[in-house]
Amino acid sequence: MEGRLLGDGRYRLVRPLGKGGTAAVWEGVDLRIERLVAIKLLHPTTSVPDAEERLRREAKAAGNLASQYIVRVYDLGRGPVEDSEPLPGEGPAEAGEQVYIVMEYLRGRTLAQILAEEGRLPVERVVLWGRQIAMALSTAHAAHVLHRDIKPSNVLVTDQGVKVLDFGIARFLETVRVPTLGGEATAGVATMADLTRGMLLGTPAYMSPEQVQDPGNLDVHSDLYSLGCVLYELLTGAPPFGHGEPFALWTRHAKETPRPLREQRPEVPEELEELVLQLLRKRPEERPRSAEEVVRRLLPPPAPPRPDDVLARLRRQYAEADRLGATDPREAVRRLSEEVLPQARSLLGEDHIIALQATWRLAHWTGATGDARGAYTQYSQLVPRWAHAYGRVHPTTLELRSLQARWAGRAGEAALAAELTAALVRDSVEALGGTHRDTLWRRYRLAHWTGKAGSPAEAVRQFRELLPVARGELGEEHRLVSRIRYRLAWWTGDGGDPHGAVRLFRELVGDYLRLFGTEHPETLAARSGLAWWTSEAGDPAAAARLYEDLVRDSVATLGPEHAETLVARYNHAESVGAAGDPAGAARLLRELVADTTRVLGPDHPDTVAAHRALEAWEGWRPESDG
Repeated sequence: MEGRLLGDGRYRLVRPLGKGGTAAVWEGVDLRIERLVAIKLLHPTTSVPDAEERLRREAKAAGNLASQYIVRVYDLGRGPVEDSEPLPGEGPAEAGEQVYIVMEYLRGRTLAQILAEEGRLPVERVVLWGRQIAMALSTAHAAHVLHRDIKPSNVLVTDQGVKVLDFGIARFLETVRVPTLGGEATAGVATMADLTRGMLLGTPAYMSPEQVQDPGNLDVHSDLYSLGCVLYELLTGAPPFGHGEPFALWTRHAKETPRPLREQRPEVPEELEELVLQLLRKRPEERPRSAEEVVRRLLPPPAPPRPDDVLARLRRQYAEADRLGATDPREAVRRLSEEVLPQARSLLGEDHIIALQATWRLAHWTGATGDARGAYTQYSQLVPRWAHAYGRVHPTTLELRSLQARWAGRAGEAALAAELTAALVRDSVEALGGTHRDTLWRRYRLAHWTGKAGSPAEAVRQFRELLPVARGELGEEHRLVSRIRYRLAWWTGDGGDPHGAVRLFRELVGDYLRLFGTEHPETLAARSGLAWWTSEAGDPAAAARLYEDLVRDSVATLGPEHAETLVARYNHAESVGAAGDPAGAARLLRELVADTTRVLGPDHPDTVAAHRALEAWEGWRPESDG
């Protein structure tokens, strides 16, 4: 049931995600670090032989493979599921100790789901996803692991690319033939004395002939055959020998030749057909030498040369967009970017640098026009393509992922923004180092979105850890240090400690007055935070005095019609009223309503809010003692 704990209380079950014959998968939370996870729980009364050993094998296999295209395993355990009643589908005797593995939580669709919804897929997507699956297999084979069940339902497609799932029947190899691109191979036959040696395991529509005929002696070529079956299905909509009764399928895999791809789909490139049919050869030694070779052969071909006038026309349109952007008619630039993108894709190919840059421009101007969700969607389409072309941890890829997370948050998806930023921080540390300026900014945004997602205490913890590092690397006067101190103070208050927020903001204001002066924007922001939390801490009179001084300096620095000045004037009026002077509050609000109506218009949300506050204070009457 929801809310139950396991792992000595470290993990909380949130909701069921799916259920199979041997295990159920739950959404969960790692309470120690407040991370969303997926938890696979073995059914205690499963009748499948060796189910517990398979679950342990899955954790061991995937947990030791470092690839962005393989699901990450965080933990393996066995223990009671604490609290309350049995899980759905269990009887009283089934509750108690259960074996579980904890994995990264992934959002996406399996290839099986995509095929069911869309049928055969565009060649470009097949090449991209096939290459990523092959990269996952290359990592596994280098670590002496065979997957043995590569199929569409075991490949999840996420915003960051594919993830190969379910290493439950993986085999660990004593020696393994993994030829390299240089032509050398490790000698030896792949064998393993484990509980599944000689057992017929796998999915019939995707099993190699040798997986049926000699399951105890397999090598990497068996996984490559299964990959060939998957690629064939992605391109045609069905596996090479269809679905059906297992024995009939095994016979066809062993004896029949699959129908050529180009007979069914002429636009499939000859090189791709040749690769897929070679993967499906009956004799393992006739298939590609390694997954690494498949990766190389699935590289997208270079875009064909285009006439100079095509690029010249696109450049003229870009120049027009730049000219419009300089004068900032944002919607016009967005529309022009929207027109350029399909031209660039059709003329040059979706992965051409100009097409990628056109997608980036459209994403940027979509956000600039106020469409946060549209910008997030555009960046989500761009990030995997850019990562495919330049790498997951390329500096530009990291920046695009940062923008993707930022627009997810601005679209109201703070938890998603935090999840995306957490992955980004890990990769930024790997690529740039933990103290690099870009990494520090990304850690700042992670803490920010963590707080926005409803975890202010965790946000405070992250900001406290980050502050001394940023100070040491950047210095006290750096803008990031200012931002961290401001957010630390603010989330301290939001976490239920307004007096602590007042203390932190008071220190911040004192430092900023010394460093920047009274009217510096950073000082004004800190003074606004101090006034706000002074009011929240129960001292509206002191807050009113702080706001009065703030309004005066904000008018002098930013101008009377600046948005921050108008907000300060509104909060000043509310504090005056809360301090016991409703007439004074009404007077200030009448002046504010007149100014916001003139500057923003009568229907602007800020004008409406000021008008409602005015009506409230004008109608205020002290409560009678009766």
